[in-house]
Order: sequence, then C-alpha cells, then structure tokens
Amino acid sequence: MVIVSESPCPQTTQCKPCSSANISSSAAGPTGSTGMIGASLSSAALLESLRDACPTGDIGMNYSAVDDFLRSVSSSESSLAMRLLVIIDYDLTMSAATTSECHHLMGDSEALPVEFRDDMKTLYAAARDTTHPEHDTIFGSSEDPGRPHRFWMHFNHLAVKHGISSESIRRAVAEEKKANGTLLRPCVGEFLHLCEAAGVQVVILSAGLEQVITEAFAVDGVALPPSCHLLTNRFIFDDQGRCTAVEPTSPPASREGKLRLLASLDALAEKDLVLMIGDKPVDARVGNGLPPMRALKLDEHSSSSERSVRSSLSFGFFNTSVEPPPPADLEEWALAFHLLARSGNACTFAPLVTLLKALLSREVR
Repeated sequence: MVIVSESPCPQTTQCKPCSSANISSSAAGPTGSTGMIGASLSSAALLESLRDACPTGDIGMNYSAVDDFLRSVSSSESSLAMRLLVIIDYDLTMSAATTSECHHLMGDSEALPVEFRDDMKTLYAAARDTTHPEHDTIFGSSEDPGRPHRFWMHFNHLAVKHGISSESIRRAVAEEKKANGTLLRPCVGEFLHLCEAAGVQVVILSAGLEQVITEAFAVDGVALPPSCHLLTNRFIFDDQGRCTAVEPTSPPASREGKLRLLASLDALAEKDLVLMIGDKPVDARVGNGLPPMRALKLDEHSSSSERSVRSSLSFGFFNTSVEPPPPADLEEWALAFHLLARSGNACTFAPLVTLLKALLSREVR
C-alpha cells in the first residue's frame, strides 16, 4: 500500500488543490465507455476531474486511448510505482509558456558575452534561412546524417569558444526570473513530490541545458527529488568555472539525440506503463526511444513472467501566442496527444497531479 501525503504546491497558492477534484464513476464517455480503474473511475469522470483541477486549461481527451491505458493499469496487481515511468520535457512544459527556452535564454541574455550573443544571432538566422551565407557551414547538406544535431553541436562549440562561465548562467536565469516571475508552471513541484512519495520513476528528457534547468528550479524554490533522472545537455566547467566541453557529444541531446540517451537506460526496460508530458507532438512519441520491453517476474521466487507489452499515455500543452490558435496546428497536437490542454499557456500541472492520484487510487488509502 502506498501512502501519498497531501501537501500544498510549493510554488503557488493559485493552484486549485488537486485533492479536492471530484473523481467519481457517475460519468460515461460519449460512446458509453467505462475504462474503469479498480471499478471506480471512468475516462469521462477522469476528464471532468482534470478540467476541474485547472478550468483555464481547456483539456480535451482521446477517450479510446485513455480507456486502453486505464485497462492496462488495472491489468496487474503489481505495484504501479514499479510499473510506471514518467517522461517530462522541460522547455515550455515544466517551464512556464511565457519563459524563454534554455538556448534562447542564454543567447539573448546580457549576462553572456556580447561576442557569444552575436554568434548566437548568426546561428538562429542561419537556422531560419537556408540561403543564409553561414547556413551550409553550420548545418551541412540535407543528406548529412548529423544534420538533425547540428544546431546543438554548433551551440556547444560556441559555449566552449567563448568560455561561458557558470556564474553567467546563474545571472542569465536570475534575469529571466526578474523579467517573468515564476519560471516553472504552477504545481510542477507538487507533481514531482507526489512521484517521489509514491516511488514513481521520473525522467526529465530535454534538448535544453542542465545547468539552466537546475538553476530555474533553484530560483523558484522547487527541489528536484532523487527520483528524477535528468537527461539533457550538460556544461563541463574547469576550476575557474569556464566551459571546456558540453556532454553528451555523440550525439548531443538534440530533439532526436535525446531518444538515443533514453534507449541507453536499460533499467527502464521493465517499465510497462509510460506517461509522457510535453508541449510538441514529438514529445508524445518519446516512448518509442525506450529500450525494448523486458518481461518481469511475478515475484522473486517465480519462473513465470508477466507484462511484455508497453502501454503509454501522453499529456500535451498547446502553447500559442496566437488567439485563436490556427486550427491546423491545434489538430496536429490533438492527434498527437491523448490528453491535451488546448489553452496550454494558461494550464498548470494541477491536472497532472490529479491524473497521477487517480492512477494511484487503487493503492492509495
């Protein structure tokens, strides 16, 4: 039995307490689906609870996909904590939709050397315009197998070239904090606390920058629990605090390269339930990068095994600065994610706290 403590979100008092969300079995899906967890929760009732946790998020649901996942949750008596893996993107997912993404934060900050910022302007200009005089030099030809990683490779080169300091990173994050206020979405801290208390493994899988991410958590006063495994790009500093390298290198933690990093974590092969959280359609597919599913023994004395098929659930934030959002873009996100906060800018992590509590409900007393 897992005992999950009820604790207020450490970031804000604006979150609706997730424990107050009304999770009942009275509602039915549009096609009469039940999708019960322990014969107590339907997918439609779950959606009602998620919407209640954050009414401004405008959350939509793929009922069939959610029903399938709920049935997988109920299919075994094994501990959910042993089965469940949570994979979370950082930029504009854990971080607020109004904040700068890691690389933009550093490229725009006056805390960084002006020469570095000038080189970053060139990098972004060349990324946007294939006719830019530096485009082919930086990104290579369209047939180059390393092309998907070239942005990150060049950024890493610039960080070493200019000897970026650890102190300048701290100042850049402090500037972002001053300009935007809270850097993390409300209730991120409560969600991570709940995972830690329940023993659920969390992987923060990001194409961003480790020191920017950890500093953002620090300035917001939110602890990263030991259960969190951070897979991202990491600055290596010398004794004077100057960047001498960025790891990993082959490949870097680019949008595609980070999936290779995920595949290298053999311990994740035993996880048959995956909750993926992100703000771009690619984030709904990161589970494909996991190592092949390895069947688990029913117990340590048994030669029998169970669960050789993995089931996944994805939750997305549709962030946009355009009101109303372009219908084509919204449709792409809705097709990618099983649960989608269609007003992603206004959505907190409170619905995810409610979701995790619902999944744990057959163990939590």
